[in-house]
Amino acid sequence: MSGMWGALWGIGVTWLAGSLLCAGLLPFALRERPGFASTTLACGFLVGAALVGAIMTLAAGSPNDYLWAQGGLILASAFGLARRPWQSDAPGGDARWLVITLTLLALPTVGLAVVEVLQRPLLGWDAWTVWSVKPKTWFGAGSGIEFVGFPAWLAASDPLVHGTPAWHYPELIGRYVLWQARWVGSWNEHLVHLPWIPVWLSLMAGSYGLLRLNGRSAGFAGIVTALLVTAPFIAMHMVLPGYMDLWTGTVVLLACGVFAVWLDQRRAGVLVLGLVMLAMLIGIKVEGLIWAGIIGAAVVFALPSRRVALGGLAAALVLATGWWALGGIEMALGGRPWVFSPELIDLPYIGRFELAFTNRLAPFAQALLVLPNWHVLGVLTGIGALIGLASGFGTPRYRLCYAVLVLGAAFLFVLFNFTPAGIWAENLTASNRLTLHLFPAAFWLVMLHLDSAAASGEREA
Repeated sequence: MSGMWGALWGIGVTWLAGSLLCAGLLPFALRERPGFASTTLACGFLVGAALVGAIMTLAAGSPNDYLWAQGGLILASAFGLARRPWQSDAPGGDARWLVITLTLLALPTVGLAVVEVLQRPLLGWDAWTVWSVKPKTWFGAGSGIEFVGFPAWLAASDPLVHGTPAWHYPELIGRYVLWQARWVGSWNEHLVHLPWIPVWLSLMAGSYGLLRLNGRSAGFAGIVTALLVTAPFIAMHMVLPGYMDLWTGTVVLLACGVFAVWLDQRRAGVLVLGLVMLAMLIGIKVEGLIWAGIIGAAVVFALPSRRVALGGLAAALVLATGWWALGGIEMALGGRPWVFSPELIDLPYIGRFELAFTNRLAPFAQALLVLPNWHVLGVLTGIGALIGLASGFGTPRYRLCYAVLVLGAAFLFVLFNFTPAGIWAENLTASNRLTLHLFPAAFWLVMLHLDSAAASGEREA
């Protein structure tokens, strides 16, 4: 099996096994609730891809790495089947027609995206020069090839060691791309990057399914989902394969949605799925570690006890004040310095960033609100967030929503205005891409908070 059929096989078995695994993790109590099937399908592809990537990493150097990954998918499927296949949403009346309508509307978009991905070369920027370098090299020269920084490469005696400026970037999705290439049978940049389209579909299914699992009506969930996935810079990234930003934004939304369900249900399986999503973020991009920390902190803040939430907030403020007053933290661990101070951040995995205010608000605002990148949905999200501030602090979902919004916005503000990464805002290369990490979850959480028409357990629309 090779070519297009191989690419479809790689995507299909990933999606099926991941969905069965997610269905097995989620509790039986959720199986008859509307949104369950959509949620398992949304999380399924991403969890399946992460499982394949993790096994391919462990089996690096083996010529049968993809067969080991296939075995892992079989075990994941067996686990899901042992827990009995999930039951259908079985929505009645207009909900069924709504799902059918959304699917039919998505088909032309997906069809055009497939044509574009198959026809257009990989973008000659980070997608080609950074993210595709490792899987392409592994496919051609062996999956055990090690990548290091250029100084280490110059000093290396092993001729198989490769140098790249992005040597420390996470490899989880790169390993999954290698899996696709194994089934395609050649390094066909179009076919190995087809999985970006299922990621967009997962965003759509996850937005709808998690709103339903959180008790929202079918009509409301459908409208929110349609608005979200048709936002131009989200749809654009479906046909910009190679970049990891759509993966990151989708997983951030799914993680927030899954934890919103957990705050309501407090079921262990839901918590495990949420933690899996956070682990995936760390394996997708360097920034994923920050987003995982933000979501984790937001969930702790959102716990039902208001005393715990306020106590956690007070403790965080005290720790932040002490950190600032003491000039930060500096230590040596593992043979290298760890620095986290108001002037410098130098940490393993994250890297080194000198901190100094550079005020790049103007180009950032121009990119988001003036140039063709801007979209009214972002403005409406901000307005909706301000409107929603007036009520609901006592609810965990309110605290989850605003904790993610505040911490996420603070992270982007510091990144673009206090670190050298701010140059990305000035030359407009990353304003959209990094905002994409937060925007889907921000819009989704604001809509979840604002809608009070349907509560958990109400009749299906």
